[in-house]
Amino acid sequence: MAYHAVASGSWMLWTHRTSHCYRITYRHMERTLSQREVGHIHQDIQAAVVQQLGVEGRF
Repeated sequence: MAYHAVASGSWMLWTHRTSHCYRITYRHMERTLSQREVGHIHQDIQAAVVQQLGVEGRF
């Protein structure tokens, strides 16, 4: 259901850590997604990113 993801920015913070920003478009081809559905999908993406990449998220 995640249709499109694109990096929209990258910054070096005063903490000397790099911050990345991504824009994700959610789309279902047959119907409109509810906020609840999108929220569940987004939470799954957050958990996978933290677990697989070992990053600290500010979601």
